[in-house]
Amino acid sequence: MNYLGINLSIDSIIESAKFNIQANQKVALVGVNGAGKSTLLSSFLGLNELKKTGEIIFKNKNILELKTSEIAKLGIGIINQQSIPIKNLKLRSVLEAINPDKKSEIDNLAKKLQITHLLDRDINVGYSGGEMRRTELAQIMIQNPELVLIDELDSGVDIDSRKIIYRELKIWLKDKTAIIVSHDFEIYNQLEINKVLLIDNKKVIEKSLEFLEEIKQNGYKNEK
Repeated sequence: MNYLGINLSIDSIIESAKFNIQANQKVALVGVNGAGKSTLLSSFLGLNELKKTGEIIFKNKNILELKTSEIAKLGIGIINQQSIPIKNLKLRSVLEAINPDKKSEIDNLAKKLQITHLLDRDINVGYSGGEMRRTELAQIMIQNPELVLIDELDSGVDIDSRKIIYRELKIWLKDKTAIIVSHDFEIYNQLEINKVLLIDNKKVIEKSLEFLEEIKQNGYKNEK
C-alpha cells in the first residue's frame, strides 16, 4: 500500500512527477541546480504560487486542495534552504509555539543539538551557518511530522555541525518517511537511502541506488 502518491506537473518547471513512496522510506531527490527539487518539495505544503496540475495523495487526501496549516496538521513538515533571522523573537518561544505538548523536551533537544546557548536569543540573528541549520532541525523535530522534507540541511555548515546533524537526524528519522535534497552525498550514506529520484529534463525519474555513486564520481553529464 502506497503511503504517498504523486502525479503532478508544476507550471513550466516540472512537466511530469509520477511516483509512489512507501512508509518509512528514505528518498534521495537529486538533480542539477535549477532542476526543480526545491520547487517540488515546497509544493507539498503549498509554499509556492506556481500553477499545479494533478495530485499529491497523502493519507487518502489530495493535499493540493488543502491550506498549508491543514497539510502540516496531517503530518508533513519541511526544512527549507534558507534560515530567516527574526529580531525580538526568541528561539525558545518559537519551539514552544510549534508544539506546546513538547515544551518539556526543548531543553534536552537543545542539549543534543548543542544550541542551548541560543534558546533565549533572537532566532537566527547573529547565528553561524551551523547554528542556523541545527536550529532548523530542532524546529522540525519539535513539530514531529510523519513525512519529513529536507532541503539542503547540510549546506554551508562546518564538519562538527554536520556530525551533530547526521547523528541526530539518523536517530530521529528511524521510523519516519523522508525526502532529502542535498549536494553532499554523505547525508545519503548516513541516512541509508533506499529510493532515488532524479529530476532531469523536467521529469522525475526513479533510478537505482547505484546511481548515487555514479553521479558522485561522474556528475550529471551523462544524463544530458
